Amino acid sequence: MSETDVLIIGAGPTGLTLALELSVQSIPFRIIDKAPVPSDKSRALAVQPRSQELLHRHPHIAESMLAEGTAGPGVNIYCNKRHLVTGTFDDLGFDDTRFGLPLWISQVDTEAAMLRQLEVYGGTVERGVSADDIKQDGVRASTTLTKGTSKEVVRAKYIVGCDGAHSVVRHSADVTFEGAQYPQQFMLCDAKVKGDYDTERVSLFLGSRVMVVFPLKNGVVRFVGERSSRSKREGDPDKEEIEEFVEEMMGKKLEIEETLWLTSFRWNCRGVNNYRDGRLFMAGDAAHIHSPAGGQGMNTGIQDAINLGWKLAAVIRGEKEEAFLDTYNEERHPVGQHLLTGTDRMFTMVSSQNTIFTTVRNCLMPWIVPRIWSNKARRLSLYTFISQMAIKYRNSSIVGTAVGFDGPVRGGWRAPDGQVTDERGEKGKWLLGMTSARDHTIFLFAGGAGDDEENLDKAEEKIVTDGRFKEYGVIKIYAGETVGKGGYKDVDGVLHKRYGFEKGAGMVVVRPDGYVGFIGPAECVEEFLSM
Repeated sequence: MSETDVLIIGAGPTGLTLALELSVQSIPFRIIDKAPVPSDKSRALAVQPRSQELLHRHPHIAESMLAEGTAGPGVNIYCNKRHLVTGTFDDLGFDDTRFGLPLWISQVDTEAAMLRQLEVYGGTVERGVSADDIKQDGVRASTTLTKGTSKEVVRAKYIVGCDGAHSVVRHSADVTFEGAQYPQQFMLCDAKVKGDYDTERVSLFLGSRVMVVFPLKNGVVRFVGERSSRSKREGDPDKEEIEEFVEEMMGKKLEIEETLWLTSFRWNCRGVNNYRDGRLFMAGDAAHIHSPAGGQGMNTGIQDAINLGWKLAAVIRGEKEEAFLDTYNEERHPVGQHLLTGTDRMFTMVSSQNTIFTTVRNCLMPWIVPRIWSNKARRLSLYTFISQMAIKYRNSSIVGTAVGFDGPVRGGWRAPDGQVTDERGEKGKWLLGMTSARDHTIFLFAGGAGDDEENLDKAEEKIVTDGRFKEYGVIKIYAGETVGKGGYKDVDGVLHKRYGFEKGAGMVVVRPDGYVGFIGPAECVEEFLSM
């Protein structure tokens, strides 16, 4: 029998992210996966801006992914073979982040970047290892690991299921997995093709059915589409079925020269009622499965892991009580439910089998889509959901906003980013790039008036001398021409405005997961210290 602090079951993007988070926290863990080698099939293709921003907390991941992927190529929308719009999101003014656009990159490359970073941290994935007989008591959880003919009993303080839709952890936990399967059958084909198609942008085709075309690397194209409800075919499609389907939807032939992956499947829309059962946790597809509408699934799993990682570390180190881990479900379950509702709405709109609905939709689309896309506010609303930049932990019990503070950012909201200049005049430093994936970081804003710097200095002194916050990093940000020692200049006061401190000194506590733990005027430091 062996022991570890955390056993991660599943080494996809969610499990690998959790392994990275625990590595930074110096928490002992093991990560296993039943597959003998990493998959060469890419299920997910989009890394959304919020995920890019959070993964950038690890030194090399974001840069590696940016080198492999393509940022924000845009989308073509067709209806009944008629081109309606070619749209992008790069004019929406997402200037409070360095990652304003989605990144189109294969899941294979995403996982490879994570694995390289994990190896830098000294971690490794145990492959070809399955887990069963998961049990728990008040002190530990245990499971039997099997690799080939050898078996090993492992006891862990916590077991985290990142093992997908058929999660053994979820099946072992006292939770429900509520929802249903969609009736439509879908086909997927990765292939090298010959013919006329957009090699840069994603293309959505609507008609009697739905098809999405994704241009991948090295001349490979992915076709994902609905199999006809009248079809009597079962199982994986063949080359001929895909070619017929593509011609039906596009109105022209594309010759498939080589198929790399052919499969068929049905999607579900389901979620657990609780992300935690004692010493068992669920993240990613183990906690929520849904259609791929909007490219949300992998990204939500990544952010589940980032939310959980620092909390596990705080409890294991004895900094927080066991009940602190309940905030994982408290914060992430509403996000998962919103995800299920949003993706279900989008999926139903494009893939409904109701012939009356699809007929009306296809008649209205040529009129509605160009008008919606030309309306910047409507596109911004859509993109805010897709980018995941607007995810908020509104009702979390562990965040706070100073009494009477009514700024544009609240406790539990994403911390906006922006560029600052250091005391030597070096430009181009991103504020969130100076935060820590291990510890909290405190931003102290001097405010617009010079006499507020006294409040800033007093706040810093109280925080630094309070032993509970000795590990917190403190970053001082000045709006005027004078920059205090070790501080940074907020050029044109942009960050002061984003956080709501144009008129007075303020403080922002940023959690390791990039969310605001507390915000308010600098003189409210006692309110923060009493949380």
